[in-house]
Amino acid sequence: MKKTLIFKSLAFVSILSATSAYAGGVSNCSTPETNCNVPQLQSPQVGRFYFDAGVGRATTSVPRNFGDGVPKNSDATSLGFAVGYSQAVNDSWDIGGEVGYNFLGDSDFGNGITITTSSIDIATLASYHIDNRWSIFGKGGAALMTSKYDADTPAISNVKPFMGVGARYSINDNLSLQATYSHYFGDKKFDESAPYMIPIIDNVLVGVHYKF
Repeated sequence: MKKTLIFKSLAFVSILSATSAYAGGVSNCSTPETNCNVPQLQSPQVGRFYFDAGVGRATTSVPRNFGDGVPKNSDATSLGFAVGYSQAVNDSWDIGGEVGYNFLGDSDFGNGITITTSSIDIATLASYHIDNRWSIFGKGGAALMTSKYDADTPAISNVKPFMGVGARYSINDNLSLQATYSHYFGDKKFDESAPYMIPIIDNVLVGVHYKF
């Protein structure tokens, strides 16, 4: 009698254990915290290369003493491309570095003055994952900026600091949409003895971010 009771008790415990294990392995779609209709993205992976491409608008600004009757800023279409490497620190933070090229537009200032500027950027980045979809990021570094004023003048180049911030929305584990604002610290004063300078530029890009 005792052996039968012990056997039945062990069998009952085994059934409960199996039922609990099965219930723990199935997501509960009825809870508010879980939306089974939304694909769950993978956690950030350690060590991933990526590629960025975007189009936007750049505002080129010149010093007050640049010239009489010349507007102090002008807008133009901009393009940007970058390749980089990002590494997860934990589930919330990534750090990395990138190299980029930006065409910062042909800015028309009137009076026959058109300033064409481009840059090659080297930056370090940090990004914070708000959730599985949204993240924000900041970056900063040095830019080799090249400006040309018209077809008859030589291009000039100089290294300037720059910084940027942005937001990113993940469509899946590889592809994201992003918007970025970058500020390039050009020359604040115009030296008349050196008739050319690197302008200050604010650049807004909207584009894609693809992780390999």
